[in-house]
Amino acid sequence: MAEGSIVVLTFDHPHRKTQDLIFHLLAKGVKPSVVATEWEVRKNFQPLITHRPSNPVDVSLSDFCNNMGIQVHFCKKSNLYETLSGIDQINYILLATGNLISEDITERYKVINSHPGYLPDIKGLDALKWAVYHDEKVGVTTHFIDGEIDGGVIIERRHVPIYPEDTFHNVAYRQYEMEVSMLVNSIFIEPLNLKVQESSYKTFRRMPHRLEHEMISKFDRRKKYIQQ
Repeated sequence: MAEGSIVVLTFDHPHRKTQDLIFHLLAKGVKPSVVATEWEVRKNFQPLITHRPSNPVDVSLSDFCNNMGIQVHFCKKSNLYETLSGIDQINYILLATGNLISEDITERYKVINSHPGYLPDIKGLDALKWAVYHDEKVGVTTHFIDGEIDGGVIIERRHVPIYPEDTFHNVAYRQYEMEVSMLVNSIFIEPLNLKVQESSYKTFRRMPHRLEHEMISKFDRRKKYIQQ
């Protein structure tokens, strides 16, 4: 695969998934380019139960990429299309963040997302928590994105195993590792080429605090079922 043919799309801020994705790509012999849009400070929803790894190496994205010998392009979200157009021979764009991508980009490029849910069952945010809450499959899906949230064409789907000795956070970290490895793997394998169908649920938002402890209770009951 030609150097520079893979672009990692992220934002200009230390970010665990971005760093892990780049490490995995380099280990596979793929040297990507990085495109980063501006970091926006948001009033984040604070869950009662955190489950996503969030402790990146404390170094700026610029220094991180320079230390790895990787070219990085910084731009505003408003001129992302123009920045991507200036990069030669992009084979795939790998999403390191959950930012929505405009349709002009998804129509021109193969943009791949790694969703922490088994599509089409659970779409949207906090997919792991909602899968446990509704007793649905826990999994990861890589897919070419289109204009719909967690829509497009499926590349690969895998179930995340749950073992009797697991805690919820064990499963969450196992899912995260699968999410990163599948995103890297997506550029090497033949896609399933299955269109993401409609889910029987509406697209989920963050799980409200009032449901989080109930979700953990349901997780513990699921483990007891596994033991039987």
